Amino acid sequence: MNRKFTNLVRWGMDELLPPRLRDNYWFMLPFFLYWFKGRNLRLYMEFKDLALAMSEAELRRVYRELDCRAKDRDTDLSSASLQYIFDHLHPEGRSIADVGCGQGYFLDRVSQRCGAALAKYGIDVIDLPRHGEGFTYLNAESTALPLADRAVDIVTCFHTLEHLRDPIAALAEIKRIAAKQVIIMVPRQRYYHYTLDLHLHFFPTAASLSSLVGLADFSCVEVAGDWVYIGYPGRKPARL
Repeated sequence: MNRKFTNLVRWGMDELLPPRLRDNYWFMLPFFLYWFKGRNLRLYMEFKDLALAMSEAELRRVYRELDCRAKDRDTDLSSASLQYIFDHLHPEGRSIADVGCGQGYFLDRVSQRCGAALAKYGIDVIDLPRHGEGFTYLNAESTALPLADRAVDIVTCFHTLEHLRDPIAALAEIKRIAAKQVIIMVPRQRYYHYTLDLHLHFFPTAASLSSLVGLADFSCVEVAGDWVYIGYPGRKPARL
């Protein structure tokens, strides 16, 4: 299932169903059975509670061993959000780092679009990604990025913050290494206990994301069911 379709299904469930029904265990059970292929249902249905007691190693193992329908697609990026990002990349950027790069799909697309014009880094805790030939892969936690201050012109982070136990620490690192531009994407999603994902944080409004990032000069718009935040470190808003 592509991202556009699953975002539409999620919107319908979250916005149109009565909350008592939407967050009912027995109502959601068939959806979990399908989405997670009948495996580890207790773990996935009660993940929001169980994750709080997990060590970092245990949490990392959950993500590495995750098998769900979302794994059957190449990326969580929709075609609309991907186009929006490329339309708004900083024109003076000469390097880019993707934090939480997963299998490297986005950086592979950057290579196709920009070639050698951008130096590319992919950062994640997974093993070497499938799409790894066009960029330098760094195995590291998002809360301890192995790059110097302002080392990279553009820093991206897509569908990662919602999974982290400490997104504020990760954002501090993202802003630390970014020289010109930060681009962040998260789902536009209400909190429910039973969600067909392993999300720990939820962003129902643009303000819920932009206030967490905390840059002075930014835009935050909805694109195909996701928030796309673009901020500029060290720059004050033009109106100030």
